[in-house]
Amino acid sequence: MSVDQLPTRADLDAATATTAAVMADPAVGLADRYLAAEAEEAAYARLGPGPCDRPWDEVTAGRQAMRHLHLVRAEPQAEPELEPGAEI
Repeated sequence: MSVDQLPTRADLDAATATTAAVMADPAVGLADRYLAAEAEEAAYARLGPGPCDRPWDEVTAGRQAMRHLHLVRAEPQAEPELEPGAEI
């Protein structure tokens, strides 16, 4: 497969099968597991950007939005005063 060519389904299946075999072998070390997973990810990445491949500014904006929501929710809310004798 050349650099400009998209991977075929067989290429993707082979990469997945290789990773599965490496992960299933208890004698394989952590570094080899990592390399197998990276090789599989590289095969799939040649198809194009995935849902997690967002520009960094989008990721940062999302984190800032979540931080803002957390801060808004974390502010204490005043509880309404109950009248004497009122039912709860």
